[in-house]
This record gives sequence, structure tokens and C-alpha cells, in this order.
Amino acid sequence: MKETAHELEQKADEERLITLIEKRKAIQEGLDIETDAGVKFKYKNDIKELDANISALKRKLGHVSGYDPIWTLFFQTHPLRDDLRASITVNCDREDHYMRGLQAHFKKEMSGKNNLFYCVIACPFQRPAS
Repeated sequence: MKETAHELEQKADEERLITLIEKRKAIQEGLDIETDAGVKFKYKNDIKELDANISALKRKLGHVSGYDPIWTLFFQTHPLRDDLRASITVNCDREDHYMRGLQAHFKKEMSGKNNLFYCVIACPFQRPAS
């Protein structure tokens, strides 16, 4: 089956996004070990520019706030109850939050008859990486 121009453009954008993310990762690794202030400044500016390009491509491809469109659709068709809310953890003690908190909650609730849903999303730009 022959791909349409739109499908070809989307495929090219997806490949470009992957390349930009890989480039950003490489520059970040260089920044992490660089000692020269001038080079560090250049790397930081390069990263800002890449972040803007990555964000624009994600919007163009239909990524919403960093979530894959499949999760957007999932939550539109299966909304969270009013007493539940999405949890965003940045610069938190991941060991305490996920290992003790999430696992303790799971162990406590697993014998119940309610469904449990946990979605832990990893970010390629997360510092420190975990």
C-alpha cells in the first residue's frame, strides 16, 4: 500500500523528533562533564533551542503535554473518579515516593475488588536519570 504525502511527512517528523532527542541527550551528556564555562554556555543555549524544536514537533505530531495520544484517548473514555487526581512528581525522593509509597499502596489494595491503575512515565530529559 502506497503511503500518502501526509503519512510520509508524519514519518519524517517522527524520525526528526527521535534524532533531536538523541542529539539533546548527547549535548546534555557533554554539558554534564564539561568544565569550560564558554562551552557550557553554548551547550545550554543549544539545549534550549532543541527543547523548543522538540516541543514544537511533539505538538505537531499530536503529543499533548508530553503524553502519548493513546493515553489522552484512554483518559477521555475512562475518566478518573472525582476523588482521584493525576500526580506529578518533580525533584522528589523517587525511592520514597515510588518504592515505599506506590508499592505500599498496591500491597494494601491488591486484595480488594477494585481495579488498580498506575502509570509511571519516564522522561528522557530527567535529571538525574533514574
